[in-house]
Amino acid sequence: MKMFPGVKAMTTGYESIDIVLDYVDKGVAIVELAKKLGLDMNQVMAFGDNLNDLHMMQVVGHPIAPENARPEIFRISN
Repeated sequence: MKMFPGVKAMTTGYESIDIVLDYVDKGVAIVELAKKLGLDMNQVMAFGDNLNDLHMMQVVGHPIAPENARPEIFRISN
């Protein structure tokens, strides 16, 4: 979003968008949570279906997606 530096927007798939700081997303959050719990990312499972889940799905050891997930998400799921 060139008009608003420092933020990013992504679809949630429900005719709405998430607008967040460009360094914050579900992937960043789950990595930080795993660190605090003393878990290796290979021990972490996440469920996602849309683009706002992409980074989270990329960083966990066990990404799970339903059949109706976006193709980008479904391709990286187990």
